[in-house]
Amino acid sequence: MNTQLLFHNKRELYGIILICFVAPTLYFIFSNCTFLAFDRCIIGFTDSKPSAFGVLGCPPQSWMHVARSFMMRIIFTTLALLGYFISNKGGRTQHFYYLLLGAILFFPAVHFTGVWAANFVHSPFRFLEHQQRFMAIPLPILGNFYYYRWIEFSVSVVLICLYIYWGFKILFIHWSLSQRISLLFFGSIACLLGYLCWFFWLGPFLFPFTFHH
Repeated sequence: MNTQLLFHNKRELYGIILICFVAPTLYFIFSNCTFLAFDRCIIGFTDSKPSAFGVLGCPPQSWMHVARSFMMRIIFTTLALLGYFISNKGGRTQHFYYLLLGAILFFPAVHFTGVWAANFVHSPFRFLEHQQRFMAIPLPILGNFYYYRWIEFSVSVVLICLYIYWGFKILFIHWSLSQRISLLFFGSIACLLGYLCWFFWLGPFLFPFTFHH
């Protein structure tokens, strides 16, 4: 019994490490493909380029930026919800693979939260510095770009609170203590290594455009 339990725990640990390591790569590939398809097929912006840092290129019209922003939040929230419900199923059925699938679906929301928090700490309410310039940029329905930035900020705060709430419910209801420790310690290290691997090797290899701009 102890041997079976040890094998089971090791299998879970290896699964956590693997999922956390590949999560950044899967995220950036998905992000690049999604944004490129959205730019070309929906808003008609053809100058964007994929890179290791995501799709590069600034749309020429302000409404395109708004469409991009809300599309990203809708997709990330949809994936987070799917991850939440699949994790619930994994917790009810005691299938750890469902928890891993839920975690990989939830990762874009985690990445978005981390990037948003880092930007906020570095320069909170940066758009206030450009109030006059943003108010001079008109937008349909929203009035002007400055009002949109306030709406974007407010929506982001609400979504991040939801992501944190869902994430804590998943971790503390459906993940056991040993699984949480493995995820938060070994998973975090594997995720960091995954980011480094993506930014310094795999990303530039898949998207050489990164080197030219």
